[in-house]
Amino acid sequence: MPRIELGEYNGQRIRVYGTVKDFATYKVQSGRIVPSMLIVGIAMCSTNEYLAEHVWIKKGYQWPDGVIVGSIVSFDASVKVYSKSAKDKNDRKDFKLTNPSNILVV
Repeated sequence: MPRIELGEYNGQRIRVYGTVKDFATYKVQSGRIVPSMLIVGIAMCSTNEYLAEHVWIKKGYQWPDGVIVGSIVSFDASVKVYSKSAKDKNDRKDFKLTNPSNILVV
């Protein structure tokens, strides 16, 4: 199901918060392993507007070391559109959060 509420901010940079639920890794085309984390209950910091049930986001160097499952985190991120799958013949679109910064563990 597309993240319709998140899509209303497509192309914008927003401040959100949510709860870390899981950590995982995935392999990119080059073969490199990328760490990621599942954040649930995504909402806008300024209004508490619910934006998405969950997002997977890359866990890069900018994330504090103290982030664990159950941590509530807030951060600035850009909202971008993407295709759900390169193999998806219906070319379904969804929205993601990218380029997180100003990350805080609440």
